[in-house]
Amino acid sequence: MTDDDRPIGYKNPPTHSQFQKGQSGNPSGRPKKVPDFLEDAAVILNAPVTGRVNGEKITLPAAQAMFRRMCQNALKGDNAALHRIIDLMLILEPVAQQQAEQEAKLYSGAKQKLAMALGIDLDNIDDRPEAPDPERKKLEKQADAMAREERKRLIREAKKRQHTR
Repeated sequence: MTDDDRPIGYKNPPTHSQFQKGQSGNPSGRPKKVPDFLEDAAVILNAPVTGRVNGEKITLPAAQAMFRRMCQNALKGDNAALHRIIDLMLILEPVAQQQAEQEAKLYSGAKQKLAMALGIDLDNIDDRPEAPDPERKKLEKQADAMAREERKRLIREAKKRQHTR
């Protein structure tokens, strides 16, 4: 036994080896995360920038403001800006089109799942007149919500795959 007559063993450490009051087990703490270049660039490009368009004050992300300026320069005859815009369009257009197709698939898949769950025949809904139908609006809202959730799930899975590499 020790001088304070406590048993020493499993889950009973000796008093002299325990942390003193007010003293942490990790005094320096976890080291701060050093942001990498891409994170810094994303923060800077998403930072709000204020400007004027047709006399109105607008606020845009920095990336959009830069793209607007590049387009203005291209329209004024700057060939280098025109070439950069064309290059960007050739790179980004297939990506945007692929994203739009994925969103359309998600939306239609979510809409079909919801219709099956509610026991609704989608073909009969589309044959109805164009008057606003509360049932259809409800179905579309729920399909939108399911598509958003599916999109979030896919993004989470992509991030997990990226972190495991």
